[in-house]
Amino acid sequence: MVTVLDDEYVLQMDDIPPFSWLAKSHERIMNCSIRSEDKIIIHAKGNAFTYSLISKNISGRNMEVDEFYENTEEGLHIIISTGGDEENSINFLKSFGGKCMVVSGGGQIKKIARGKGYEFISLPKGMPSRFMFPEIMGCISGLTDVEDKNDLSQDISKLSPASLSEENIAKSIAIKMMNKRPVIVYGERGYGFARKFFEDLLQNSGIISSIMSINQIDMIDDIGDGSVVIEVAKSKKQRFKNSLFMEIREDLSGAIYLLTLMSYISLYLSLLNERDFFLFDRMKE
Repeated sequence: MVTVLDDEYVLQMDDIPPFSWLAKSHERIMNCSIRSEDKIIIHAKGNAFTYSLISKNISGRNMEVDEFYENTEEGLHIIISTGGDEENSINFLKSFGGKCMVVSGGGQIKKIARGKGYEFISLPKGMPSRFMFPEIMGCISGLTDVEDKNDLSQDISKLSPASLSEENIAKSIAIKMMNKRPVIVYGERGYGFARKFFEDLLQNSGIISSIMSINQIDMIDDIGDGSVVIEVAKSKKQRFKNSLFMEIREDLSGAIYLLTLMSYISLYLSLLNERDFFLFDRMKE
């Protein structure tokens, strides 16, 4: 099949952001090098909240994820604010007096954290939070017992623009999803991944999708010819003819690979739909 994704100008996009960021996902996994036996409470919004949910599922640790900055129970509190100027995170940090560390790209929250003597860990600047999953998930995993060092370089290189569609699973899935309404279905421990794909499709491709659990989809007899089901689970059910599958692996490398695949798919859909993708965050996190 002849596709714009195999045009010369696309094949040469490897070194252009955001493709250049994704190509190095495996190299960008950050290790905070801090261990804690305390219960971990993560405070985050937006994409950082999604990455925290996924990290909770793969860590096996006693961990809570708080999107509304309401949890003040005893433990190690981690505030993740990618931009550093999100109002809820700043107000929480100002009033909090327990064990705490801050992960951020800078902003006001850095000054407050340093002023209160809290550990501060820097995130990259100039990169939208939806591409920051290797740094954030690597950091959270470094606080737990997850030390997965699998080499992802070959698997990720096969997803890059330089790889032709017939050999590139990300391009192949994007082509199958083109002009279809995505229905993202998640299985056990799959909500975080499904939420990430939902946001990627919306933010990178301008595509509005539906998201539901496998239990919900089991109650539907027919999704219609204009839709495509994307199942994010440990194993495939394949109830519908227009069905694609993304396997959940409960290890850090497997999670990073799946999130990288989702990002590539959404960007290829953007190219197929002739839509420009923006390289900034639309909301403060």
